[in-house]
Amino acid sequence: MRKPRLGRRMREGAVVLAAGLVGFAVFASADLAERFMVFAERHEAWQLDEAIGAVLFAALALAVVLWLGNRRERSYLRRIEESEQRFETIFQGTADMLLVSDAGGRILDANEEAVRALGYSRGELVGAPLLEAGVSFGPDKTPDLWQRLVGGERVVASGVTRRKDGREFRAEASASLVEIEGERAVIATIRDVTEREEALEALRISRERGEAILRAVPDVACRITLDGVYLDVRAGEKRPLLRPLEQVLGNNVRNVLGEETGGALLAKVREAVRTGGVESLEYPLQTEDGEKMIEARVVYVGGDEAIYFARDITERYRMVFRLNQSEARSRAIVESIPDLVFRFDREGRYLDLAPGTEAGVCAPEQEVVGRTVRETMPEEVAERFLAAIGSALDTGEVQSFEFELDVGGGEKSWEGRFVACRTEGTTEEVICLVRDIDERREFESRIRYLAYHDELTGLPNRTGFMERFETAMADPLRNPRAVLLIDLEDFAKINSSLGREAGDRLISLFAAQAESYLDGLSGVRSEFARFGGSEFAAFLEDVELREVAGIISGAVSAYQDVPFRLDEIDVFLKVRIGVALVEAEDRVADAMRKVSVALREAKRDRQSVWRVYSEPMGLRAVSDIRLERDLRRAIENRELDVFYQPEVFLKSGRLYSFEALARWDHPTRGRIGPVDFIPLAEETGLIIPLGEYVLSEACRQMEIWNRLRPGLGDCTVSVNVSALQLRQRNFADRVLEALERNGLGPGQLQIEITESAAAADLEASMRTFSQLRELGVRIALDDFGTGYSSLSHLRKFPLDAVKLDRSFVSEVTEESKMYRVVASVIRLAHALDLEVIAEGVETEEQISTLRELGCDIGQGYWFARPMSGPKTLEVIGSWRDLNLLPGAG
Repeated sequence: MRKPRLGRRMREGAVVLAAGLVGFAVFASADLAERFMVFAERHEAWQLDEAIGAVLFAALALAVVLWLGNRRERSYLRRIEESEQRFETIFQGTADMLLVSDAGGRILDANEEAVRALGYSRGELVGAPLLEAGVSFGPDKTPDLWQRLVGGERVVASGVTRRKDGREFRAEASASLVEIEGERAVIATIRDVTEREEALEALRISRERGEAILRAVPDVACRITLDGVYLDVRAGEKRPLLRPLEQVLGNNVRNVLGEETGGALLAKVREAVRTGGVESLEYPLQTEDGEKMIEARVVYVGGDEAIYFARDITERYRMVFRLNQSEARSRAIVESIPDLVFRFDREGRYLDLAPGTEAGVCAPEQEVVGRTVRETMPEEVAERFLAAIGSALDTGEVQSFEFELDVGGGEKSWEGRFVACRTEGTTEEVICLVRDIDERREFESRIRYLAYHDELTGLPNRTGFMERFETAMADPLRNPRAVLLIDLEDFAKINSSLGREAGDRLISLFAAQAESYLDGLSGVRSEFARFGGSEFAAFLEDVELREVAGIISGAVSAYQDVPFRLDEIDVFLKVRIGVALVEAEDRVADAMRKVSVALREAKRDRQSVWRVYSEPMGLRAVSDIRLERDLRRAIENRELDVFYQPEVFLKSGRLYSFEALARWDHPTRGRIGPVDFIPLAEETGLIIPLGEYVLSEACRQMEIWNRLRPGLGDCTVSVNVSALQLRQRNFADRVLEALERNGLGPGQLQIEITESAAAADLEASMRTFSQLRELGVRIALDDFGTGYSSLSHLRKFPLDAVKLDRSFVSEVTEESKMYRVVASVIRLAHALDLEVIAEGVETEEQISTLRELGCDIGQGYWFARPMSGPKTLEVIGSWRDLNLLPGAG
């Protein structure tokens, strides 16, 4: 009877066990439990005991399997979480702004730097369009660029990015299209380049040659099959390191790089596949710029593909790799960042190094992982590392500092940035990014130097001088009493005749001489600077005017007659100096205004080397400013008159030409002579619009005379041209335009240019003279004998006539020395087939002498004073009717 009871209990136990295995039925099958119940009913009790034991053992084994599986799943999830957390740490810790958006330009994620730089919270950025976030590119702002981007092209853009508070900054953005969890997304790296742009602009202003300093050349990224066939080639700039793209795609590396180099590269590919690491290869490559040494870094990316990055190892540049999924994608980003990447725990122990980091500031990975910074770095640097690690973990904020470290090739400058990385259930970690800042420091130092110094002479520049002057004025222990402004007279002529290189050498020699002279003054403290061009400045402390006079006189007497030697040529320099005494109430701006006025007066006064500022001088300067304003208005409103003075053949009395002369009747000052407003126009640049006005008016008037007085024949109208006009590259075109606009033939226009103006820029003068000669315009050299008086000018310039200055004519008598000088000039001009025009003819005796010497043409009050256009028309009529020379018998 016990046996049935035992069987019944076992059956009940089996039922309970079956119920307990319901959970198992979820992972196995429902009919397993049903079969077990049938089995329990059909067998004896002792057989059921064995069955239950077997089932219990199977359940236990299944539980162990499930527990192990669950534990492995948790391990995988934890590792995935750690990998994602590391990626997030790098994403948040990079120094650049990173924005992730969908293909429509709506922001999906932003790193901490983007949040900080743009001024928005992360919540405000996520979901917002790029345009609303102030980014300078996107589907709404740059649709063409965006289309290229979503089409798969890596794009680089620059523009103005607006912060939330409305402030703007210049930014560069590099963006690529990637695929994240099956969806297309855009990852953009944005860098604030405001400081760099401002620095480059400052450098450009200081020295025009300062453009394009330290511009980086990105690597070339090549995607190839494991057999070496090129699938894609990308380069960040137009100038490639490889052959043209059409010769590369679909071709094999053995054909593109050569059998030997291509074979070596494929060997590195196979090694990268085997090790899963980064392999490097150096090889020579013939490019458009000649042969270069290239470094290729090969990485296996999965499947049948590998990527190698070709870098010109003579210059260091960087390239950002595209994101890849999972940990391989994170690793590729780390490799593309130019920084060295470390992972530390709180004690400063190396947990990991990014590939390539070992080439930077530490030993190979196997030698440092597990050790601390105290064991691998100098004590001072190690302590700073530990402090930054602790602060990053304690505050959650990015920590950074700069440090010096000898890495074997000499001491270098580095910047370290530390970002806390906390993953639940793991030890606290810090990601450290270390950047080589040697070039940046050198660049910044160079910019600071050039901002305050002249690159050619090493002297302080205008900015540096003004800052030092301000400091001296504010220092109660110093007493700047005089400021000097120095200009090298006619330096432009030396520059044009000997070349700019010689001009630079002359500037350097003068600067060294002047600086040495000032430094040698006993008991006088001074500062000397170059303001630019041929202008220098100095201020002297604790001196009186008589001492300043002595200093200047000593320098003039010591150096004025001592030439500078340039390539076997002796060059004499003349200087003009403005001096202003610094009063107690003066500011720096007041002193510099005064000395500028004094220099201007010194330039005008051809008899004096230097002038000291005085109150009347200042009043004249104010008057000149007002006069300049009025002259500008008069030119714009065409309020100036053009008068004409005839030039007459001395033998026949026929008219040769009419010289056009500007006259100005000021509404309040009355008639202002050319001697007053022409120099002002030349100083201010108004001579260009004034000259164009006179040229146009003279051509118009000559055309009227042609119509109303037919038969003028070869008579011309003569127009004076300044050196500024002559240096205009399109001056000949402007002359042709004036002729065509007024219907005047080129043969009836004569351009007059002074010898000194023509010699100021020989190259420009020769070019312009040749262009005018091709048009058929006549050219006369004005005021000959008062400038360089170079006979070579008469031979080189394509001239038609030479005008003798009135200073020669006023003294020409048979008994004077000037008689022989004028005779020589006339003979020389005739030998060169040039006509000679004598200016300032005022007496019959001068007429007779000039005729005797063979002078061709005369001009002066003896013939007629300058006349208005209508009056000149009357004179032309009577002249042609009489056909005689006034005063001739």
